[in-house]
Amino acid sequence: MQALTPLRVRGHGVKESTMEYSDRYTPFFRRAGLLPFVTVARRGMPTYNAPALTALVDRWRPETHTFHLPCGEMTVTLEDVAMITALPIAGDAVCGRIEAGRFRDMVEHLLGVRPGEAEEGRKAAKTGGLAFSWLREHFRILPEGANAITTERYARAYLLYVFGAVLFPDGGGDSASWMFLPLLSNWDNCRGYSWGSAALAFLYRQLDEACRRSSANSNLGGCVLLLQVCLDIQHLNVCYHDLQHSYIYVPFISGLDVGEGSNWTADEQDTA
Repeated sequence: MQALTPLRVRGHGVKESTMEYSDRYTPFFRRAGLLPFVTVARRGMPTYNAPALTALVDRWRPETHTFHLPCGEMTVTLEDVAMITALPIAGDAVCGRIEAGRFRDMVEHLLGVRPGEAEEGRKAAKTGGLAFSWLREHFRILPEGANAITTERYARAYLLYVFGAVLFPDGGGDSASWMFLPLLSNWDNCRGYSWGSAALAFLYRQLDEACRRSSANSNLGGCVLLLQVCLDIQHLNVCYHDLQHSYIYVPFISGLDVGEGSNWTADEQDTA
């Protein structure tokens, strides 16, 4: 039997040293309804326990999208996503067209900088996303005296970076998908999307792939923050501080206790 090493966790936070936040971004994120989420991301991510996360992933079943534990089944729900990440869970589905041949034109239009072409004799870089290194090179710090258009472009690049680092990191973990960029072209329309649903669906897909891994160097993408919270919480009555200095209840079952607000069904509670 092959002994697999712990999964490499691809999700990470957004540090000021990598992408500096400017207060001038705040009005845009507030219009988009994503300011609470950005605030959560800026506070930093918990320390990811790769061996423990790997053990949890190994109990994931793609057929039911639940973890099959000795004490029953458990999963991450939309309510968990809303409480932990402050993402909106009501609204339109996050989707759009992907035109790989025109992605440079679209990036230049919305960010004001055109990604470079592949050098002659070298393999073209993947066109599924913008490398974090490229985003840091061009948008790490908002220039002093930047006009309104430049500020909006930098805010858009910052949010795209946060999406790629926290919500939608793929197995590579080194780029942010540009498929979300057109959805950020209008901040008011952005407010109408169910970003929490998209994050949860993406996490499910990453779990489906990770639990079927066969390589010793496999990765775990998606919003791993949700899984780490699952491992860290030991009791149901856990409070998280929100932006208005009030407290919100996190209805997440740890696998140790069962009670009001858990993700268990009534039948499972009776037999646990």
